[in-house]
Amino acid sequence: AIKRGTGEIEGMIIEEINYEGYGPGGVAILVECQTDNKNRTTAEVRHVFTKFNGNLGANGCVSYLFERKGMIVLDEERCDFEAAMDAAIEAGAEDVEEEGGVISVTTALEDLHAVSAALTDAGLPVTHTELVQVPSTNIAVEKSDALTLMKLITHMDDLDDVSQVSANFDISDEVMAEIEDRL
Repeated sequence: AIKRGTGEIEGMIIEEINYEGYGPGGVAILVECQTDNKNRTTAEVRHVFTKFNGNLGANGCVSYLFERKGMIVLDEERCDFEAAMDAAIEAGAEDVEEEGGVISVTTALEDLHAVSAALTDAGLPVTHTELVQVPSTNIAVEKSDALTLMKLITHMDDLDDVSQVSANFDISDEVMAEIEDRL
């Protein structure tokens, strides 16, 4: 088992699996995993959903609520928002947002590398690029469900086989400030 876990045994197959479900408040959650043991990963994901008042659903129950997009993150301290927005839109970006000390540029999946290269060529500090699942609609989460939902997402993200957790929630800044120290 140790040799298989460290990759010393050849023939180990890593599978990509998506799990879908609902969290507290009816929030749709999409969990992307890479695993060498589908049974173990399914049990772990199911356990986290159950422990934090969620439900593991069938394939396709929430995936239609998300769209795969490209995300480029720029360091706001080292560039001007207006310059970043102009360069991103000129390069073909769909959206540019400024929040929490970073500038996020959203692109169509197929435009990610071209927009990232254009921003780098324009001298803008690209900190990283990634593929994300962007929800088409968001659900406002009440204060009573917010802490449990954030614990579910945090614990899910901490699982070894989980690579990305996406959810369609909207929690107000005041509620997030209240629950942040309790996570």
